[in-house]
Amino acid sequence: MNIGKLHHRDVLRGHEEVVSGVTSLDSDTILSWSDDTTLRIWSLDCASQTHVLRGHEAQVTHALSLPEGLITSTAYDGSLCVWDSKAGTLVRTIMRPDLSFMGTVYWCPHHVVSWDLEANLILWNISTGQAVSIFKGACFREYYQMLTLPFLLLQDRGVVVTWSEMSLEFCDLQTGQYLYAAIEHGDSINGAYLLPDDRILTWSNDRTLKIWTQDGIVEATLRGHENDIRNAFALDNGDIVSWSSDGTVRIWDTSTTQSKCVFAQHNNLVLHVWRVSTNFLLSQSLDGRCHLWDKVTGESVTQFDAEVNGGIILSTSRFLSWGHTTMSLWDLDSGECVQTLTEHEGEIVGAKMVNAKTVVTWSKDATLRVWELT
Repeated sequence: MNIGKLHHRDVLRGHEEVVSGVTSLDSDTILSWSDDTTLRIWSLDCASQTHVLRGHEAQVTHALSLPEGLITSTAYDGSLCVWDSKAGTLVRTIMRPDLSFMGTVYWCPHHVVSWDLEANLILWNISTGQAVSIFKGACFREYYQMLTLPFLLLQDRGVVVTWSEMSLEFCDLQTGQYLYAAIEHGDSINGAYLLPDDRILTWSNDRTLKIWTQDGIVEATLRGHENDIRNAFALDNGDIVSWSSDGTVRIWDTSTTQSKCVFAQHNNLVLHVWRVSTNFLLSQSLDGRCHLWDKVTGESVTQFDAEVNGGIILSTSRFLSWGHTTMSLWDLDSGECVQTLTEHEGEIVGAKMVNAKTVVTWSKDATLRVWELT
């Protein structure tokens, strides 16, 4: 789809402090949360809030929409609230004032896993408010500096995988029983990813990636990066994309454990890589330079200098980036900035595509803004 520009449709006001995050409830309804201790449900069609969710007494850190029509939200005051998403009413509050909750992940009906700044994982039955199992100190304490969650959930096996420095640890989530651990990396593990074939991918400061079975056995080691590896993900065909502080992006063939392609045209550490289409990736380095490149040949197609605070792919031809209070819309075919957006009055925190034509952005100016793709 060839998208032109962004039309500023609406501004959503109601929060009194920084808007920290947004998630979609459906194609026309979003949920936002804020440092003002509230969450708000908005109708984009009416450009108005339908519910204000009050129950926390500190900054809200995360919210999650559950399949059973519930919402969970967490805050620094140790509260985990459960809400009815349709009625906007508080169903239950779970309090752990000794913890600073950072978020929840869905496990199974009426069960979520929370994580906190104190490095704990807790499996909760949100119907009863009771903790099913607690893993004290299970998370890497510096995880907030990482680019991914500090654990993986293996749904089919009922296992949680965590890492602490160089060790990958497996525990039974229901019973809290420690199962086994393995130390294979030579330096701190920076993240992990569940591959489409259910194997586990890890990457490390030791400059390697490793592919594990769910029994904790290393099946392959991917070598080639010359500095710490920042992040990685899998493409639809099973190939792995990784990027590093060495300024390169590598695409790996997992059947041979060799690099199929190395993109080495960045002059600084690589911050992020986005999937644009079947054939092309977009990567950005710390100096702001973005390259759209062919993942088969490694050739750069277009390049431009964008803001580095964040970005999202809107289509195969459009990329939205943001800096402090300014957003830029880029034509990926030409590398030209086609639009500069300055409506936000505070630092931009994030952006999200809610449906095929609607983008929502949020900011430290306490507002959300709705944009239409034209």
